[in-house]
Amino acid sequence: MTTEHDPTIAPGTREPSDTLPLALHVERDGTGSASFDWEPVLDVLTRGLEQLVRAALGRETCVVGVRFIDSDGRAIDGPIPGGITLVGFTTTQ
Repeated sequence: MTTEHDPTIAPGTREPSDTLPLALHVERDGTGSASFDWEPVLDVLTRGLEQLVRAALGRETCVVGVRFIDSDGRAIDGPIPGGITLVGFTTTQ
């Protein structure tokens, strides 16, 4: 069951967070996995999106918000296969 909510994200409203994994598990064969908090992941996604928009426009840009929606147009918490990422940006600082 899907609950409707508004996960609009404004990067400037978040305080910097630790980028250390919340959990780290390493197997004897050297393989492993890490679990990160959402804010550092969102920061990396936002920086990447900002670079893509900047390259497409050929001028300085600043991302002001990111919103994720699924293929049916419902708001979701993060990127998913088949979903869409909406990026709000400005070309003035």
